[in-house]
Amino acid sequence: MAAAQLRAVGLLDEMPDGGRTLVWVKPPKEILTRLRIGMRKLRGQYDAIEDALPRLDAGYSEKDSLPVLRLNLSGGTVDTVARLSVPEFGEATFGPQKQTVAQIFGPTDVFGVLPDGTVWVARARTMSVDWRAPDGTWTTGPAHPYTRVTVTDEDRKRVMDRLHARGLPTNVEVVFPFAKTKPSFEAGIGRPGGEVWLQLSRADEADPISYAVIGKDGKMQRTMLAPPGVGITSVSNQYAYGALKTEDRRELVRLAIP
Repeated sequence: MAAAQLRAVGLLDEMPDGGRTLVWVKPPKEILTRLRIGMRKLRGQYDAIEDALPRLDAGYSEKDSLPVLRLNLSGGTVDTVARLSVPEFGEATFGPQKQTVAQIFGPTDVFGVLPDGTVWVARARTMSVDWRAPDGTWTTGPAHPYTRVTVTDEDRKRVMDRLHARGLPTNVEVVFPFAKTKPSFEAGIGRPGGEVWLQLSRADEADPISYAVIGKDGKMQRTMLAPPGVGITSVSNQYAYGALKTEDRRELVRLAIP
């Protein structure tokens, strides 16, 4: 591994010598020179991000959308390629303290990038998908109907139990704001060929997971039902990959896409 990395950055030389190959590493001075060049490049990228922070703060201060930023690693430039709707907020209490936080189960937009540079943004309030082509042009997808799933007391208890299991204090009263209904989808996955799979909300976590598949034109292509116990985590052109959760372990499974 170390030899391959040194060879990749030009710090390792090889020369055939009869039936053997002589290998040697460049002198320390050349290695230090390469390191200095790399550090200067990283410093330039850091400065570019720091210069963009005021614009990022301005985007957040608008309180109507959240910017999705794109960093050019070679040039260090930063630009905004999309905007997400802000979450719905409510008041949380931590003992005597109060704070405004995002509602649990509130609608949350998600986004992703395909290998060709296409950006997709899934809108949770309308269950629609907008597409940004590599040349910057947008295709706005239509809204799709979905079944509204009510947030129950059992849902609230399950969430709080998980938070306490992860370290939330139990010796102080903590109350979080919950949405009245679950969002149209809980997560989104991009498929390289140009689809977005939206994981639909369920009334019962034990139910199989359904996915709404939306194409680049924003139209609903079909729905997919995963096998019981399987949550899909990534999708290729031919297969869907997911985790099968059993009582004692999780297994990686591969599902052929019809």
